[in-house]
Amino acid sequence: MAEKTPTAAAVAAAKTPAGTQAAPSPADKKKAKPDEPRDTLREIFETVVFVVVLVLLLKTFVAEAFVIPTGSMGPTLYGYQKIVTCDKCAHTFPVNCSSEVDPQHGRQAVFVTGCYCPNCQNQIKWGPESGPGWNSGDRVLVAKFLYDRGRLWTPKRHQVFVFKYPEKPQQDTTAMNYIKRCEGLPGETIAIFGGDLYVTKSLQYENQTPSAKPEERWQKENMYINDLSAQRLFESSYLKQTEGKATPDDFTIVRKPPDEMLAMRRIVFDNDSQPSDLAGRVFRWRHPQGRWSGDDPRSPKRFTHSGSGADSAMEWLSYAHLIRPNIPRRLEVPRGLEESDDRYWITDTLGFNGGFSADNEQVTEAIGRFWVGDLMTECDVKVSAPQGELVLELSSGYDRFRARFDLATGKCKLTRTPKADGEETVLGEADTPLKKTGNYKLRFANFDQRLTVWVDGKLPFGDGVVYNPRDRIGPTKENDLEPARIGARGGQVEISHLQIWRDLYYTMNPESSVAEIRIGDQTHTIQTYYVQPGHYLALGDNSAASSDSRYWGLVPERLLLGRALVVYFPFWPFTSETRAGLIR
Repeated sequence: MAEKTPTAAAVAAAKTPAGTQAAPSPADKKKAKPDEPRDTLREIFETVVFVVVLVLLLKTFVAEAFVIPTGSMGPTLYGYQKIVTCDKCAHTFPVNCSSEVDPQHGRQAVFVTGCYCPNCQNQIKWGPESGPGWNSGDRVLVAKFLYDRGRLWTPKRHQVFVFKYPEKPQQDTTAMNYIKRCEGLPGETIAIFGGDLYVTKSLQYENQTPSAKPEERWQKENMYINDLSAQRLFESSYLKQTEGKATPDDFTIVRKPPDEMLAMRRIVFDNDSQPSDLAGRVFRWRHPQGRWSGDDPRSPKRFTHSGSGADSAMEWLSYAHLIRPNIPRRLEVPRGLEESDDRYWITDTLGFNGGFSADNEQVTEAIGRFWVGDLMTECDVKVSAPQGELVLELSSGYDRFRARFDLATGKCKLTRTPKADGEETVLGEADTPLKKTGNYKLRFANFDQRLTVWVDGKLPFGDGVVYNPRDRIGPTKENDLEPARIGARGGQVEISHLQIWRDLYYTMNPESSVAEIRIGDQTHTIQTYYVQPGHYLALGDNSAASSDSRYWGLVPERLLLGRALVVYFPFWPFTSETRAGLIR
């Protein structure tokens, strides 16, 4: 039989002398006490006070939620907007309607009664009561502790940040908070040229610390805009870059990392969304008689190269950027091109700015203002016979850039050639997994004087391969009316889900209508800005419609509120309507 273990009570009784009562244990004393009355209301009040204090502390020092009201960061971040689906091509896109919902500076509301589709330039109209309703702007969470008084962290280039508007931090009882992207750091001189940003820290200005009070140095007059020394340095820097002789003191182009390239790109044409009214009459992707064939004679969305011998000639599938016949051209027609030709340059058109009112149906945003040469092509590739070569090509001005994939070895070469049949210069080589039968997603970009390749989301060349610019800037008839091509030789491949994208284009002035790069003109306009110590240059992603540092001045460090980290609403899981995610 198992031996019993004496209990603690039995042991205590054995140790207690006879006739002596054992003292009650603390637990017994607690049990013996009657229940104390509890003040429920007081507990609730204390809990509420604790929560309120905690929220205030978090809001003051840690994080705060903001709602974006305007379209200055669109379409990266939405302000008030209408979601529109084109009735011709079924492309869905946002249209800025801040002027209707929340007009600024005491202006009267302007109702958005129509827009232009950025994918096919279709004019879409609706009545005041029948059109799409408006949606509020993105809700973003701002990390305030990152830029707090300790200044353990400071804004980095390309980061999206929130700050108080320097000219009027508060209007009546309403805080005037702005959200932009940080593109200039203290002590830098920033140049805008051809839609790109350039930077140097070598310039020392006379009266670099102006007579203005420290709290006034954010003002535009203290930015040394278009200072003669900055203009001269930029011109000499650019010339040295074309010769490969740039020095650390020169202006250098600002390059975005790949994840920010994807966040800031703008759609040009999605071949899966072809306009039904132009089916069988107008084709963006074209191929001569050969081994390329489309899946639909009226609206081909899938193209197959039937394959041939490895030594056969390269055959091309070419993209032509088209303008609808009823849309007048804003830029001049290229020399030697008939007015009736439907081809056109790729420009900075933006569907987000394509809304119009009943009184003003201008077509500016249907076709854009400025030529854009920084492009990206994306497609799905199915390899059935891994032999021969597959080529992705992008044109920009006097150059054609190619990503040449050897389908047998997976080797990719990046090359540069001045024209379609010119001699190629190899810029870089890398191994890729594109060397066997299967499905692949390819992406090839020419952004910021750098070539970047993605294969199934991976970067075989890292951030990319840089190249020196040409001394001639601007579109050419030979190259830019055929801005993208896909070539195949030998192998059997199928191409689908074709898309053309462009880079964000920085204008020198908001709502500028003056051409910054004129076709055939080798003199180009440059805009330079000096960033005072303790200040930052803030630019909106919607450059043509953003009130930012180009317009009113710099952002003082003392007015920083924090870094915008995430969009937390709209949040509709597993649907295309969700906007939630990290801000790039």
